[in-house]
Amino acid sequence: MAKFTQVIQKQVVNHETGEVKSEEKLNVFRTENEPEYVKLYLNDIVKLIDLPASSSSVLFWILKRMGYDNQVVLVQGVKKQIASEIGTSANTVIRRIQELKSKGIIIPTNERSIYVVNPDLFARGKWEDIKKIKLSIQYGKDGRFIKAEFDRQLEMFSDQAEKE
Repeated sequence: MAKFTQVIQKQVVNHETGEVKSEEKLNVFRTENEPEYVKLYLNDIVKLIDLPASSSSVLFWILKRMGYDNQVVLVQGVKKQIASEIGTSANTVIRRIQELKSKGIIIPTNERSIYVVNPDLFARGKWEDIKKIKLSIQYGKDGRFIKAEFDRQLEMFSDQAEKE
C-alpha cells in the first residue's frame, strides 16, 4: 500500500502584477520497497528442482519472452522456433516443456498453448505489479485447481482445462 509522504505546490506568478498564472499541486506517495532478493542462475535452479540440464535452455527462452503478466504462448510453431534457436529437436523441446509443467515451473491456462510462468519463481516488471500476482492451489474431489490472480482477477488455469 502506498503511503502519502508530502505535497509539492508550484505556482507561476506574474512578478509585475502579482497575479497567479497557474498553480500545480502534486501529492507524493511512497510505495513498498522491493523485498530482498537472491540472484539465481538458471543452471542452479535446474539443479535445485531436479530437471535435466537441457531444460535450462528451454526455460531461459521462455523467461526471455514471457509477458509482464507472466504468460507465454507455446504453440507448435513456437516450439519449432525454440528448437531451432537452441539447437535441438522440436520433440526434445516438447519433452522439456512437459518437465517444466510437471515441476510447476510453467502452468497451463484454460487457453490451449498458453502458460503462466510460476510467479513464485520468476516475474517480470515493476515490483508494484509483480506483488499483485497471486498464485493459489486448491485440491478437491475433481483434482487440483490452480488459480493465478492479477489486478483484473482472471482465473487462468485448472487441471480440468488440461483434461479437455
